[in-house]
Parts: sequence; structure tokens; C-alpha cells
Amino acid sequence: LDHLNVTYQGTTYTLKRVVTEEKVEKDESKDTDADADADADSEDADEEETKTVTTYYVNDQEADSDAFTAFYRAAAGMTCQSRLEENTNKGDAELTLSYYGTDGSEITISYTPRDSSFYVIEDQDGNCGLVNKMNVKDLIDAFLTLTEDEK
Repeated sequence: LDHLNVTYQGTTYTLKRVVTEEKVEKDESKDTDADADADADSEDADEEETKTVTTYYVNDQEADSDAFTAFYRAAAGMTCQSRLEENTNKGDAELTLSYYGTDGSEITISYTPRDSSFYVIEDQDGNCGLVNKMNVKDLIDAFLTLTEDEK
């Protein structure tokens, strides 16, 4: 996944995860036995220690990692309760997720309120289904928590 665009109530947000490798700072004060460490230091000089750092962004602003992953898990875990042959609900989508792959692929999923119990979910190919309204509410709540600093 390269990035995810989320459109909620007409406003689009771009979510992105960036993974980098950073050098680990060595603490020289930990060395107590200079003779034993001399051999180790010469070997370590050729290999620098690195650590993987993952940073999450909403509209190019750093975001809370827990809020980001909570939203992403809620989006990825969304399941339909039943399949629809067609979307007869032609209202405007309340929430749209557009996933952009690193290979240029795109998957778009829209959530449109249907009644007091369900949302209609539809992908870019016209595949439709019903999703429990409470699951969508949880997804929207996770999104609002993630973007509360953006507003």
C-alpha cells in the first residue's frame, strides 16, 4: 500500500505509513573493560546498527501510531453481512476509502447509509453488500479520533 485517501463528509484526507532505517546511537559510557571491548569495537566499526522506524501521517502531519493502526484495522476488518445484486440506494456516500498500491493499482470502497440498521458498501467494480451500521460507526469513530488534530 502506498497511501490511503479517506473522504468523509466531503473532505479528503491522505493517510500514509513511512518505514525508514535509522542508525542506532551507541552509548560509549557503557564500556567498562577496554581490553575486551577493543576487539568488539573493531568488528562493530564495519557494521552500523540500525533500527526500523515506522511513522504515520495524515495529510503530511505526523499522526498517533495507535490511532492510525486502530483505524486501519477497523477498515481492513470490515465485512459484509450479506451480498447485494445491485445498489438500489443511490444516496451520497458518507465515507469513501481509496487504497493506492505501490504498483499503481487502486481499490475504492464507499459506505452509504441505507436505513437504521445498515450501510451499503460498494467497490469500484459495482460489487455491493450490506454492512452493520454499528461497524461503520466504529470505523468512523476511529477515523475521527485519528483526525481530531486535523480539524
